[in-house]
Amino acid sequence: MNAQIKLLVLLSIAFSFLFSEKLMRIHNSDGSVTYKNIGLIDKIDFIETDQGNGWCLVPAGVFTFGDDDETRTINYDFEIMKYEVTNAQYITYLNAAYNAGDIIVDDNYVESFTTGNRYYDLAAGIYANYGQIIFEGGEFKIAVPTGYNVGDFDNHPVVEVSAYGAMAFAIHYGWSLPSIEEWEKAARSTMGWDFPWGDVIGSNRANYSGSGDPFENGTTPIGYYNGVNAGTVDSPSPYGCYDMAGNVLEWTRTEVPGGYIAKGGSYKDTNTDLLKSWGNFLQNYQSTIDDLGFRCVRNVPAPAP
Repeated sequence: MNAQIKLLVLLSIAFSFLFSEKLMRIHNSDGSVTYKNIGLIDKIDFIETDQGNGWCLVPAGVFTFGDDDETRTINYDFEIMKYEVTNAQYITYLNAAYNAGDIIVDDNYVESFTTGNRYYDLAAGIYANYGQIIFEGGEFKIAVPTGYNVGDFDNHPVVEVSAYGAMAFAIHYGWSLPSIEEWEKAARSTMGWDFPWGDVIGSNRANYSGSGDPFENGTTPIGYYNGVNAGTVDSPSPYGCYDMAGNVLEWTRTEVPGGYIAKGGSYKDTNTDLLKSWGNFLQNYQSTIDDLGFRCVRNVPAPAP
């Protein structure tokens, strides 16, 4: 074998090694299936906002929906938060809304001044591993768990927030909660994957019960599974969104009898099937639990009157 042939063989082997595990299944609108290398899938640049959160552009078009990989279409572009809304961001909103007289503190709950709807549970048990918000001295702040420092939970996703509290935050900034279709398009695109990055999940890609992250039995900081933090693999959705599997469930604006649908699974789930992108979880309108948060969308069409 001459030197030129040897070089071609070595290049072929190297190419195969680099990309053999990166072929992604794509469900086409005509029902056929093709494969595309993950390195050829466009990553959308996100836009920084004054809230310190990134936004990912999700262009109009077809996407994969549901456990049967149905092809659906959204006929408008929209943007979705790259990360889940954090404790620090929600505290900024609460303090502004309280000072404006839009919310009140009634016993252990933050409530709407006008409707009385419950927004946030201020006394949800121990203040461990997710950053419980409290009201003290006329302002909202995080009760720092024993063994942690002030600021340690600022960039963890907010939990203990109801659908009404999530919507109030979104409306305050002129945004919205995603529909289940918008959320799932942002998580899956046309790939037909079970999870935002593919069909296989592991402790290096998502926060679930037993995943062994440094905040086990609690939330991880937003974007923790980025390939930079030790033991992680970079795990965004095709459009660049993080934590769309695990960490915390996320409210949507899709309403069904009894409440709203949440998506994405959480750090409490021992069964990783519950983290699959097509899963839907019914939550009562005023549910405030320690593994339920949200992210927002913007530039979506206004609902019909």
